[in-house]
Amino acid sequence: DSYPGATEVCDEDDDNCDGTIDESSAVDAGTWYADADGDSYGDASSSQRACSQPSGYVSLSSDCNDSDPSTFPGATEFCDGFDNNCDGATDENSAANVVTWYLDSDSDGYGNAVSSQQSCNQPRGYVGSNTDCDDSNTGTNPGATEYCDGDDDNCNGVVDESSASDAQRWYADSDGDGYGDPANTTVTCYQPTGSVSDNTDCDDGLASSNPGGTEVCDGADNNCDGHVDEDSAVNATLWYADADSDGFGDAATTFTSCPAPSGYIAVAADCNDADAAISPSATEVCDSVDNDCDGSADDADSSLVGATTWYYDADADGIGDTGTSVISCNAPSDFVATPGDCDDEDTTVSPLVPEVCDPNDVDENCNGLADDLDGGVDSSGYSTWYSDTDADGYGDDNRGVLLCDAPTGTVSMGGDCDDNNTAFNPVATEICDDPTDYNCDGSVGYADLDQDGWAACEECDDASATVNPDATERCNGLDDNCDTVVDLDAADALTWYVDADGDGQGDVGKPLIACTAPEGAVDNDQDCNDDDATIYAGATDIPGDSIDQDCDGKDAEEPGDSGTDSKPDTGDSVPTVDSEDSAKPANPDPDCGCSSGPAGGLGITGMGLLGLLGARRRRR
Repeated sequence: DSYPGATEVCDEDDDNCDGTIDESSAVDAGTWYADADGDSYGDASSSQRACSQPSGYVSLSSDCNDSDPSTFPGATEFCDGFDNNCDGATDENSAANVVTWYLDSDSDGYGNAVSSQQSCNQPRGYVGSNTDCDDSNTGTNPGATEYCDGDDDNCNGVVDESSASDAQRWYADSDGDGYGDPANTTVTCYQPTGSVSDNTDCDDGLASSNPGGTEVCDGADNNCDGHVDEDSAVNATLWYADADSDGFGDAATTFTSCPAPSGYIAVAADCNDADAAISPSATEVCDSVDNDCDGSADDADSSLVGATTWYYDADADGIGDTGTSVISCNAPSDFVATPGDCDDEDTTVSPLVPEVCDPNDVDENCNGLADDLDGGVDSSGYSTWYSDTDADGYGDDNRGVLLCDAPTGTVSMGGDCDDNNTAFNPVATEICDDPTDYNCDGSVGYADLDQDGWAACEECDDASATVNPDATERCNGLDDNCDTVVDLDAADALTWYVDADGDGQGDVGKPLIACTAPEGAVDNDQDCNDDDATIYAGATDIPGDSIDQDCDGKDAEEPGDSGTDSKPDTGDSVPTVDSEDSAKPANPDPDCGCSSGPAGGLGITGMGLLGLLGARRRRR
């Protein structure tokens, strides 16, 4: 309601009827603050009341600087010396442009990135840079000088780079001689592999060429002095003047250099440099001149023209020792012109002597082989040895060699018709129903070439009808009855008697049956004591010694002793005396027979040989 005295309120009515509507005294009139900078925040010290907002006024009174539109509550705080957000604090750490400061412990102007704080103003001991890589070392920072010290002095992430102030220049030493190539360099803190600090090598591809090298004659500047193969080279050659151009120089005229000077050569020893025919390479001739410059004229030399090689002949057999020779124009004493004596101490040994078989294996003919067969040898001393591949004791006739001694793998018996198979050899047994010639006699087992009723495999000689198991053995050097024993049981064998004391008369008690006289046996049995050579038929009987020296059965003093042999020969059919024994017939006496002796036996040898005889099965 409106009436005088009523309370004025802001309702667009003149509530108190004072002629003014919504005056500033209205109970609900608001307080408005001057906003001079237009930032929507007013100055608390400049206000007025009104029901509606006056122009240039705002309802907020918290502007702490109404002359700066950037200063008001809630504004962004900046580091500018003002309280931009009107919170009563100036340049606090939350300012939008607050600065991060870094601890600079070593006070080198560069801070530690891991130790910082934010502030509008620089704190004591802090700096704005965070690039110090070692905040404990004043000499290490981005502005420091890099040194070759194992540290990253300038904090660029590289240690001891080539730009370090004390980095060294190194030179490639490709040949490993300790001297570097000045044209191939590297700057680094540390020596690279294959580099050196020296740069004086003149040829880094040749280890022998460097300032410390020794100059040699090789076409290179070995000591890097700018000169090649100078005369002072250690292997410079001493050259000799060769005035006569014979290839040998005068030892008294020399020059030292790497290349040969004109008219000089490397070989001295010319004993006459004015004569090209005289030099060490010249041929010595018998002319009383030292042609080959060896210090002697006409001396023994292998090339001595007109001279002869003479060989020492110690045994004077006309053949000299090849290893002891001299060359001269005339023969020295005890020297001959023919060499080849292999034992100059033995006259029985020389190339002129025939080779013989001897137990000491002497090389008599000096051909390098002992006991070998050659044109000057009597082959009667040699034997033929046959290769025995199958080791059956018989060799191949086509593979024989005539030598003194048997070579390995050879035998003295040939006749093997298949030396690779032990089933074939001269003593192999023929198989009667097998058409194979096992015993190498040229016939097969079942053949009967001689038509004697015995097959080849049943007899020992199928080429002779008189030789077979039924034949009678005869004294003919053949195995007539094929018992493998020759002439032992021959029907026409003779009786022989052992002559132990060698007096020419045999012991009747020791008969032997054989075709020829066995060693130590005779063909008479008149010796009555074959152990005493003074007792035999025909000996002189000594009277009174009770010994019958003449084998007549009586002593000399006994009646009837004639002093001559009257004792009958028990091997004969009639009594005979010694003179008759030499005229005995070739056939045995009828009373003897051919199978037993007069004592009723064949004797030791005869009995043993008869035991070898076996029965033969006749082929039907």
